[in-house]
Amino acid sequence: MFRTASPLLRYGSAIALSLFVPLQVTAQSSPAWPPLFELSFVELHEITSGAEYSFPDVKSLKSQVEKERTQQIDASNKEKKRWKQQLDSARKDLRDLNKSSSRDSVDMTERRANLHRQIDAAEDALRKNEAERQRIMTAAEIKLAKLKLVEEWPGRRERILREIEQGRARDRKRGDVEDIGHRKLVKNQEQDIPLGEQGVRQLISSGLIPGALQDSDIQQYIRNLTGKIAKNSDLKIPLHAAVLDSPEIQVSTIPGGFMFVTSGLIRAAETEAQLAGVLSREIARVAARQGTRTSKQAIASTVLSAAVQISTGFFTAGVTSWPAFYGISAGAQGLSLLMERALIPSNEKYLKEADQLGIQYAWKAGYDPKGFVSFLDKLAKDKQFSTKTNFFRSEEPSLADRVISAFNEIEYLAINESYTVDTAEFQRTREALEEYGQSSVP
Repeated sequence: MFRTASPLLRYGSAIALSLFVPLQVTAQSSPAWPPLFELSFVELHEITSGAEYSFPDVKSLKSQVEKERTQQIDASNKEKKRWKQQLDSARKDLRDLNKSSSRDSVDMTERRANLHRQIDAAEDALRKNEAERQRIMTAAEIKLAKLKLVEEWPGRRERILREIEQGRARDRKRGDVEDIGHRKLVKNQEQDIPLGEQGVRQLISSGLIPGALQDSDIQQYIRNLTGKIAKNSDLKIPLHAAVLDSPEIQVSTIPGGFMFVTSGLIRAAETEAQLAGVLSREIARVAARQGTRTSKQAIASTVLSAAVQISTGFFTAGVTSWPAFYGISAGAQGLSLLMERALIPSNEKYLKEADQLGIQYAWKAGYDPKGFVSFLDKLAKDKQFSTKTNFFRSEEPSLADRVISAFNEIEYLAINESYTVDTAEFQRTREALEEYGQSSVP
């Protein structure tokens, strides 16, 4: 097992102290983002949990981030409008061309080809515009979440420590963490098994699941890892996990104990604790029966209905508009969207429940419970993260609230001096995936 050095030791006290010196922001100068926004959530958490410090001008920085986001979105909207006008104009010219004659002349053929090129260029530009909009929104959301963590965490931590000292740590909901595996989280988990089997059959027949990764060692590694977490969870039914051959960074579960992990997710994780943190959260969804607790409809019919909606672009509002825009109807990303929209309630209650239970299960299995937050930090460093994954896309609760709630739960948990952060087996699996990817290239 591998351990990582504390960010406080890595960055040193000088940066830790200078981080919180109030920043002077004037109308003539841009905000001094570094080093605050270059630090991860985990690093900021450790720093703000340590010695005394001076807060930065959080309010001013927040205003600057929001102003920058507004300016960038306005510019993106103008660009989108321009390309939309060009697209509409080219399509109108194409309709007029089709009305002018039953057959193309030489000139008409050339004009038609030119209009096709204009339409292709405009559609490509609009796709890139939407991806850039997602990048802008997510980048701002991450910055605002870090500011809120710096501002709120010290007070939150103080209250939690006081509750622990007063013997009230178990008063919180799901606070009986020592009883994981022996507590009754929900009733009748076994009733989801036949429903889940129907859902899997429907997904396969609809072509919504990418092909399985053809490597038995990697498949066995994921089965072992998910089995270890499940053994240290409240799941009472068998868990069936499979690795899908897809570069997308996704993991999806179906009620009844069925999990699909993409090879892209395994590659994206830097440590086994990060991967365990993501998988624990999905196991929590199954254990808590989030897909069937409020559903009165059979899973198979729900999956079919949602598949039709995705493929025909019915999801056009809010944060789910981007998959409809791209016309996603298959693949791991479409599968993940389908599971979230059709089977997993997306309200604040269920998201917080999955986050809390996932942290508890990773901790119970012996992993660093900061794994999931650390994984978000890793993705946040990738400039293209907003086009690769939906881990950052949630309206309620906000990213800031989810990160702070995660650290809340971690603070309540007993400290384990021998947390597993990484393993040689995980690193060998990642290396095998790289070799697999190279060998599969024609």
